[in-house]
Amino acid sequence: MSQDFEAQALGRYLLLDRISVGGMAEVYRGLSSGAAGFERMVALKRILPEIASDPDFVEMFIQEAKLAVQFQHANIAQVYDLGEVDRRYFIAMEYVSGVDVRTIWNAARRRRRLLPVAMSCHILQKCCEGLDAAHRKTNDRGEPLGLVHRDVSPQNVLVSFEGEVKVIDFGIAKVASHVSKTAGGALRGKFGYMSPEHVRGLPVDRRADIFACGVVFYELLIGRRLFLGDSEFSTLENIRKMPIVPPSEINRRLPPALDEIVLKALARNPEERFSWAGEMAEALQRFLFASEQSFTRTDLLRYMHEHFEEELAEERARLEGYKGLSSRRVPFARPVEEPPAVIEPSDFARREAETNTDFGEASVDFGGSSTPLASSSSSAVRTSKPEWTPSLLPSPIRESGPLHKSSATLSPAAAISPDRFAFSSANTASANTASANTASANAASANAASANAASANAASANAAVGPSTSDPTDPPVPGRLTVDAAMLVPEATGARPPENDARFSPGVSDQGATATATAAAAAARGTSVFADRPPLPLWVGILLGVVLSLAVMGLVAVVWLAPPEPGRVVVSVTPTDIRPLIYLNEQLVGNEGHWTFDLEPATYVLRVSAAGYEDALRAVRVRSAETRQELILLSRRPGSSALVIRTEPAGLSVQIDGQDTMKRTPARLAGLYAGHHVVSLLSAAGKTRHEFSVELRPNDVGYFDIDLSRLPPTLDVTSTPSGALVTVDDVPYATTPTSIGALEAGSRKVRLTLAGCRPYVTTVRLRQGDVRALHGQLKCDPRALARPNNEP
Repeated sequence: MSQDFEAQALGRYLLLDRISVGGMAEVYRGLSSGAAGFERMVALKRILPEIASDPDFVEMFIQEAKLAVQFQHANIAQVYDLGEVDRRYFIAMEYVSGVDVRTIWNAARRRRRLLPVAMSCHILQKCCEGLDAAHRKTNDRGEPLGLVHRDVSPQNVLVSFEGEVKVIDFGIAKVASHVSKTAGGALRGKFGYMSPEHVRGLPVDRRADIFACGVVFYELLIGRRLFLGDSEFSTLENIRKMPIVPPSEINRRLPPALDEIVLKALARNPEERFSWAGEMAEALQRFLFASEQSFTRTDLLRYMHEHFEEELAEERARLEGYKGLSSRRVPFARPVEEPPAVIEPSDFARREAETNTDFGEASVDFGGSSTPLASSSSSAVRTSKPEWTPSLLPSPIRESGPLHKSSATLSPAAAISPDRFAFSSANTASANTASANTASANAASANAASANAASANAASANAAVGPSTSDPTDPPVPGRLTVDAAMLVPEATGARPPENDARFSPGVSDQGATATATAAAAAARGTSVFADRPPLPLWVGILLGVVLSLAVMGLVAVVWLAPPEPGRVVVSVTPTDIRPLIYLNEQLVGNEGHWTFDLEPATYVLRVSAAGYEDALRAVRVRSAETRQELILLSRRPGSSALVIRTEPAGLSVQIDGQDTMKRTPARLAGLYAGHHVVSLLSAAGKTRHEFSVELRPNDVGYFDIDLSRLPPTLDVTSTPSGALVTVDDVPYATTPTSIGALEAGSRKVRLTLAGCRPYVTTVRLRQGDVRALHGQLKCDPRALARPNNEP
């Protein structure tokens, strides 16, 4: 957390630190908390006060946020929530742990390097896919919404440390154009990425975003700004008039095939650009496929981890420090510095009910009238020492009459607290009258005495809840439990016991009758039936409590503190001919394909990594005294490196690490992973002509020109049917198929013979280094070929 920033509450969110401040909004890291310790990092964009004062802007901001929250795409940062505190609106968005493309570009420039071409294509492809999803968004009737981002730039394209590409700022993009002119008429925004029609003040559509993508792509490829001038005016003039040089003429290492994509996106006439961002994404994908380059999310992840190692470590430390911060520093309710006020229904309140998800305002009804509760909004927030509202604290004991409804300010916690129940004696008289009309004189007097005692208890209960100055005839307060005093004593039924029943005769020792009489007498006196018993000494109660506490603590220690028996995890990795690295909770614990661990019962994160393979990641739950088998099947990872092999003479088959590539020289081999490889060049008959090793780096292309022309010529001979004896210049060699090397250059007579077939004779001319293929079609007697072992 920043040292000059203290955590602050913003509605139901907690502001952790400020990320940036722009011309219209400020962005914070935030924390959203929930039940059972649930926490989620969010990005909170809050409108600046001077912008929030514009009612038209606020209205459009609300509508745009409602629209942006509908987007569900992997390449668009999700908008979660729209809230308002002190008439300043804010948006809660997906928090992307990473950096923007501008930061990546600047870091590469400091190293005097350009971004890999495949990486730039991948980032722009994902950006276009996200924009295309937004451009094609429709309403409930299937009508296109025509949304345009209008602010596509390197700062608004984020790359996470996990290799994800996210387009941000969809929530206020269209609104930004609404206030893009100041009072003096000067344009605000990122001038260098505006489209020509935007600069001229003409209407813009989705193709303006495509133009901005073209500018970003161009700058990533050549390593410098495209339209940036000496002033804002010159920048805008460059957008309108400056000739655009194909990027391959500036960076000679770029393939000319990229020029077509870039220049089409940068066409000044919108009709000549890609019609949709998805078309540009497909063009980039076709280029990568045609050039046999591969770049995936995993490759981008590796690049981020390699070049932003310090930033990644700082981010992890920062996020670790934020854990549990919401419960330690700031309460769930928002702090209040102003007296509570009742919210009256209005147009603003109705709009708040539609857009605000804060829990600070509510109307609670427990059976009475629906009375709005006091608002807990505040113009300021606290951090280390929060101030609670009076409604969240126990009320002091006061000697006052019945409760008035305006004093019923309840928090959610207070609404369910037992000491918040109020007892009313307003209806006691009617209850007692009914009892007196149906009971005997003695019972009526007992009931009256009991009712008076209950009424006194009810008055004390009312005094304990809070002050009141209202009329006792006011209706019950919503959220309070109203109980008649007559409910506190047994109901008098008015039925006399039979006079001839001994159980009810005076002087008879009946426990039930005696207990009832004793209770009635005690109620009449206003005392307890146990008042005559002497209380236990204080030290006895303390001693019993200490003994009981020690016994419970000992039992808990035995049950819970005893170390559980460890569990066992057996990890087996396939393929078995590799040497993987095994991590538990990101700690290296093994480096073989079969490993056994004895672990304490818990849930662990198991990760298996091997060169040239995708990482395998899974959660492993270890139980006490249990053996768990984990079978890990690693999948080959498509690499980002490539090989270009040219030979003289050409036509040799190429193998990589013993695997046939199904290609002959000259050949381009893409999708190779970084590391050590063995390349074999074979003749048509499968004989190795040349073999060499190569060490590839990530995103690297290796070029190899191999001259085999000085080697002796080789003759690869095949025949139909096979098994024919090959004779060169009357010297027998082997049966077909075969490869005959160490021959001398010049004309050579080749003869193929097979029993039951006419001999095949031809002359071939061999040159130094040649690898010639010869196939002989023999004319054979079918009956002779059918005999076993070709016997006559």
